[in-house]
Amino acid sequence: MVCGALIACAAALLGPGDFTTRIDNPYLPMRPGSRWVYRETEADGTVQRVVVRVTRRTKRVATGVTARVVRDTVTERGRLVEDTYDWYAQDRAGNVWYLGEDTTEYEDAGRSPRRAPGRQGWPAPRRAS
Repeated sequence: MVCGALIACAAALLGPGDFTTRIDNPYLPMRPGSRWVYRETEADGTVQRVVVRVTRRTKRVATGVTARVVRDTVTERGRLVEDTYDWYAQDRAGNVWYLGEDTTEYEDAGRSPRRAPGRQGWPAPRRAS
């Protein structure tokens, strides 16, 4: 997993105090209360509605960084098929970091929840002593 390794390496150079939950990057602003709605069409013609909401909540991730919680829900024909909490933070230079997610996928259009495997965030970097 190259992406995870790169993030772990970069995070080793930055400390938790180098991040903020105030995300004001002009290309990806995430002010609490903001909301975006998308419509996606799968190759088989299935239409999904994706609602992304920036919450007021924060979460401390394994690296010690406090992240902004962004919730996105996916529905098909009005039934929940995925519910995800994403974690983002911004560094002092204004770069927005994606720090992981906690996802629940629903089979049978919202009736059978199942945790998505392996999507619980990035491992904490270890510094050499």
